[in-house]
Amino acid sequence: MTKIEIKQLLEIAEEEKQNNIIDLFGTEPNRIDNFSIDSKEIYLDYSKNQLTFNTYNKLISLCDDSYFKNSIRKMYDGEKINHTENRKVLHYLLRSHEKQLSAHVETEKRLIKKQLAQMSDLVSEIRSRNALNRDRKLFSNILVIGIGGSHLGPELVSEALLDYHVEPFNMKFLVNADPTEFRTTIEKLNAKKTLVIVISKSMATDETILNLKAIKEWFMSQGIKNIDIGNHVITVSNNKTLDSVGIKPFKMLSFGDWVGGRYSLWSSVGLPIALQIGFDNFIKLLDGAANIDQIFLNNDIKNNIPKILALIAFWNSRCLGKSSYAVMPYDARLKLLPQYLQQLEMESNGKSINSDGQDILGNSAPLTWGGIGTSSQHAVFQFLHQSTHKIPVDFIVAMDSSTAYPDLQRNQIANCIAQSEALMIGNKKRVNKMKEPHKFLSGNVPSNTIIIKKLDPFSLGSLLAIYEHKTFFLSLLFSINAFDQWGVEDGKLLAKRITSDIKNKKISPHDPSTEKLISMFIKSNGQ
Repeated sequence: MTKIEIKQLLEIAEEEKQNNIIDLFGTEPNRIDNFSIDSKEIYLDYSKNQLTFNTYNKLISLCDDSYFKNSIRKMYDGEKINHTENRKVLHYLLRSHEKQLSAHVETEKRLIKKQLAQMSDLVSEIRSRNALNRDRKLFSNILVIGIGGSHLGPELVSEALLDYHVEPFNMKFLVNADPTEFRTTIEKLNAKKTLVIVISKSMATDETILNLKAIKEWFMSQGIKNIDIGNHVITVSNNKTLDSVGIKPFKMLSFGDWVGGRYSLWSSVGLPIALQIGFDNFIKLLDGAANIDQIFLNNDIKNNIPKILALIAFWNSRCLGKSSYAVMPYDARLKLLPQYLQQLEMESNGKSINSDGQDILGNSAPLTWGGIGTSSQHAVFQFLHQSTHKIPVDFIVAMDSSTAYPDLQRNQIANCIAQSEALMIGNKKRVNKMKEPHKFLSGNVPSNTIIIKKLDPFSLGSLLAIYEHKTFFLSLLFSINAFDQWGVEDGKLLAKRITSDIKNKKISPHDPSTEKLISMFIKSNGQ
């Protein structure tokens, strides 16, 4: 958007800040219809936002511009839109390779088909081995080693689709290079029945390599010979070797360098998912995401959930000055969703420089945080209701939570709907602020409600793709490159220096505070 357009929106926002959301339902009789989208799998209600219908149309008109359409088309056509790393961005193709969304990515389509076939064969091989040894399964445990996108997506989906597990493995995720996490993760595993899946795009991530080295020592301590450790290891990477660790995996899967880690669960990185829910259900997950890929590319904004969510996020953050938003799933199956979205959104759009190298003025993309259902009501909702911050919320709930325990399901759904209402209306009609100011809730907190009609592989794929495309479209609104992460890279470089300082007991030049901290660690550990 141009500076003039931003200025116009900021002026409108000053007027909109005076509006009570609840009053808009009276002045706009068709507000529910105008501010909702109903698809087969997902229903979005965004009527509880501090946004009039006229301003909503103004936002849409500003986004109905060739810049946005061309930018999206460039991604789909395989142009190198990640300009700082000179890379294509084709994660969408991992699930839409059968769709005719672009004629310019045929080479990548063939590669994806080959990688999916290899993944399917491997899932069949592992499961057939176990079928032949049903009484004493060859592998009963799966240990996934990876960090960031290498674990967040696979872990979220594996847990969210618990109802679709097919003779499930005891699956653990080893993420941080942390001695306590390592010990508690492996302490009850039988090494001889453990399959290790190592996921790393570069296969050079410090935490992953350190954990893999520790796992190698553990295997040997459990009586497995060094030469046989590779029979327990699969790698998923761009890098074809584990020479630095001295392990030769029995299978190596790969994925393209045009797939970012936080967008990688649709690739061979999804192997843990496919092993838990079966390859056919993994394909249904991809199909759900592919459906959103088509909608994002082809549908007008008013029928395009990812674009609408991005517009709302832009309005709340840039125009109304709300610097964070909360994601609150009311379903235990989605308890890892806020953490997954934190990486997706904040690693993508946590930037203060736009694509032209200029400083971004005002708020950029919001901080993402959240928690699970009613437990959050007993923790952070006090802040949402009565603090000086009016923090927007995405409420997410599934209709099919459980038929076995109807009282529990009704409680979840009722609380989800009640909280969105309470945040909007407050209790002005029930509490006299002059007499009981400590009980007063002013309301006017905006929210979206996303209803998943049935949480299955297809709808979950749709939900995750919605947030992916929302993140991309929001980056276009802020003119941000959503596909690099130089802040992460710089922190890694400093960590390597400090690791060397500690190991060599010689502190290289740092700021005084950092030097003090390093010296304290060296002394306390007798280094």
